[in-house]
Amino acid sequence: MLSVSEDAVGNVRLARSLCARVLNRGCIPLAPHLLFPQFMKDTDSAQSELAMFMNRINPNGITYREG
Repeated sequence: MLSVSEDAVGNVRLARSLCARVLNRGCIPLAPHLLFPQFMKDTDSAQSELAMFMNRINPNGITYREG
């Protein structure tokens, strides 16, 4: 999987499309990976790690893990 920094334009386009699809189904779209880069630096390893962790947590407190 590509990181946001590897294909930022494509990832933003995909996230917006998926958010629109979620909204059209009557749900609330959440895309923290679109929000975090506005105030967190991907080049700062601590901030990048924190952002990746927060991307896996939903409002119900469930942590998603890959694999």
